[in-house]
Amino acid sequence: MPTIPTWLESARAQWNWRGQSLPPFAIAPGPGQVSVWDFPGRHGWCPTHAKW
Repeated sequence: MPTIPTWLESARAQWNWRGQSLPPFAIAPGPGQVSVWDFPGRHGWCPTHAKW
């Protein structure tokens, strides 16, 4: 795994919302919905031909 540059570590240290908890402005999803806050990032992303 590549080493994370110091400048990037410094920038990340200033982030407020890192996924450990929901920010106060996040709206809870309704029945049958999924919140974008439930996904930490682009892990597992793959192209699809699905049409929404």
